Amino acid sequence: MASSVTTPARTGERSLASKTAWSALAGVASLMGRLAVAVVIARSLGPEGMGRIVYLIWIAETASLVVNLGLQNSLTRYLASLIGQGRIRECRGLTAWLYVRYLLLAVAGAGVVGLGARKLAVSGASETVCFLLALCILSKGLGTIYHAYLAGSQRFEISARINMLSSAGMVAGTMIGIGVLGQAGALVGYTAGSVLPALWSFSLLRNISTAVWPDAPLRRRLWKYSLQTWLAAIVSAFVWSRMEILYIEHYWSDREVAMFAAGLTLAAMVSQVATLFSGAFLAHLSQLCGMQDRKAIQRTYATGTRLMMLLVFPISFGGAAVMPDLLPRLYGPEFVAAVPNAAVLLIASFTSFAFVGSALVYAMERSGFIAITSFLGAVTSVVACVLIVPRYGAWGAVWTRSAIQFSMIALGIWYITRRMRYSFPFGALGRTLISAVLSAATAWLVVNLCDTEIALPLAIPASVGVYALAIRTLRLVNAADVKSLQGILGRLPLGLRTPATSFLEWVAAKA
Repeated sequence: MASSVTTPARTGERSLASKTAWSALAGVASLMGRLAVAVVIARSLGPEGMGRIVYLIWIAETASLVVNLGLQNSLTRYLASLIGQGRIRECRGLTAWLYVRYLLLAVAGAGVVGLGARKLAVSGASETVCFLLALCILSKGLGTIYHAYLAGSQRFEISARINMLSSAGMVAGTMIGIGVLGQAGALVGYTAGSVLPALWSFSLLRNISTAVWPDAPLRRRLWKYSLQTWLAAIVSAFVWSRMEILYIEHYWSDREVAMFAAGLTLAAMVSQVATLFSGAFLAHLSQLCGMQDRKAIQRTYATGTRLMMLLVFPISFGGAAVMPDLLPRLYGPEFVAAVPNAAVLLIASFTSFAFVGSALVYAMERSGFIAITSFLGAVTSVVACVLIVPRYGAWGAVWTRSAIQFSMIALGIWYITRRMRYSFPFGALGRTLISAVLSAATAWLVVNLCDTEIALPLAIPASVGVYALAIRTLRLVNAADVKSLQGILGRLPLGLRTPATSFLEWVAAKA
């Protein structure tokens, strides 16, 4: 499963469809694992217990973000760029040079957080919790750098296989951990979910003695890019991650945290879907930048954005439509109060289509823009949380989060179109939105008119059918899209490949 650091020249010849297919499969495995773990925790520990675990995981994820200095982003971006330029011999040296520094930072960060966990607003944290928290941070960090390497070398098939195993380990670890250690045992599951890539990350030091180290100009670019993306990621965390949990936990209770987190977890599924399908874009666009092929960059950005809209819009609006029926089925009747939060957050998650644009900005080494705008968004988010969360709790956090994220996406689109001079598919945006709203309305009608246990199973195919008809009528899929998507469908089992291909050809019949 583990791969050597030597990057094959043929990597650059792989099609974007193939990369996206494997990236999507990797993300689906991770997505299903996280959802299963959330359900296990909610049903095993209840709202209060889930709220506590969500808070601890937020600390672990925030610590991992702070200590890595953005080195994993540089590994993905510049490894792909070197491949695009044909500088294959330098890839091993770049990987080892970055990994050594990342490893030292990860160990130091995990140690500091583990020793100081009781002072990090973790009231009553035991020695076991502190140890598991440090182990979770280290495991997650090393797993992240290995997946960054696989993304940069565009070996998404390996990421997919690792994620399948890791997701199974995360679910099993959570169930066993909770059974043995109670609340603290949930951290065992999150740690188990990144053990495999963390261990395989040490293979990046293989043949280090013969590596060609990055020269001084490249090292300067690496550090500049790393620090810019690091700062952008930190301030973006105030807008895109679960920063609101800190304020809800402080002003309200663990139960209120759970009411926010339950909805946010489901909304994050949409973001994860977008992430898993856009995971190949940074590496691919970086490779095109290395080749200085502006036309291919424009084509990839426009097509990727349109297809991402087609994917995430119906999930966002359709999920919100069936949320009153779906959420209690997953988490249990104790979480009914989280339904309005989840519905609003799920609708707001339609902005995940912009992940392709973010990949473009990073690939063009314009991360400074993201850092500046994220800082402005972070300041706004903090002010909004301080003013609104104490009074309105999770409901206020939901609306402030949604409004700020929408504003950030609008600003990003303006920058790409006006400053970077790449066209945005505004027409496709409007037509896809209409199709998704029609699909969601269908799902809502079925769920509300059929007050039975089979209402949800009936609503899903009905909404899918309406969405497909709307796509066909509004001509949202063209021949080039069909060709690209067929490359992705080719990764499906034969029993699913044929009907999926026929369905795609029918949808595009009027294009």
